[in-house]
Amino acid sequence: MAGNKAVVGYSITTLKETHPEHTAATIRRALDLLMEGHIRVDVTILPWEQAAIAHRIYGE
Repeated sequence: MAGNKAVVGYSITTLKETHPEHTAATIRRALDLLMEGHIRVDVTILPWEQAAIAHRIYGE
């Protein structure tokens, strides 16, 4: 990936149980950033048969 980009994922299952207020605030902030156009979520849906293409897209 060129430039200042990252692909990051994590599970909030435990966090939402142990710190529900923090989790809610974080989700609200992320949605605000999305709605304000500060972040962009790119979604590509491919059939299973095109998994190799998905891996190539992920690497770009």
